[in-house]
This record gives sequence, structure tokens and C-alpha cells, in this order.
Amino acid sequence: MTKDIDTARLSSELRRHRRSRDLSLDDLVVPGVSKSTLSRIERCEGVPDADVLAHVALALDKPLGTFLTANRGKIVHYSDAPTIERIAAVLHADASISEAARNAILDLLTVAVTEAAHV
Repeated sequence: MTKDIDTARLSSELRRHRRSRDLSLDDLVVPGVSKSTLSRIERCEGVPDADVLAHVALALDKPLGTFLTANRGKIVHYSDAPTIERIAAVLHADASISEAARNAILDLLTVAVTEAAHV
């Protein structure tokens, strides 16, 4: 996938929000994301996927867009990933959404995208 991401901005936003809550990397508990992964992200040594970013945003109680909006106002994403896959990653990271609700949302989106393609 082609990446279109400002890793320096992502790194600084993650660090800033973590520190604003007085959390060390050890203190920040992100389900499915190791401390070493968080550390690499903060050091700009890798590009996290949408699922990791969604989990980080949830753990810090911040909107996902907090970490995805680059300085020039451009939304950061993997441009080759279908939109539904990106939305699915965010839905899967939100523990407050039941599996049935998540599946219903994704089914509706799939139908909408399919119908829009025929217009």
C-alpha cells in the first residue's frame, strides 16, 4: 500500500497526548499494541496501521483524527486501502460497538458503496 503519512506529526501528537495525561510508555495500556511498538512510533521508526492507530486513539480517549490530520490539513491514510477497510479497522478498535452493530454498519456501507458505483 502506498503510504501518505506525516510520521513526525504522528510521533509528536502521540507523545504530546500521552504526556498530557502524565503517562509513561509503561503506563499507556493499548490492547494489542506493545510498549516497543509505541516507542517506535514515537521515534518515527515505523508507520502504524489503521488498527494500531485506532487502538492508540481509544486508549488516549482522543478522536482518531487527532493522529491522522497532517499539518497541511490533509487526512492521512493508506491511499490504496479501500475506504471500507479503513472504517472497519476503526470499528473493530472501538470496544463499545457490539459485533452485531459493527457488522450492520459495514453491511450498510458495502451496500451504499456498491449502489454508488452503479450511479
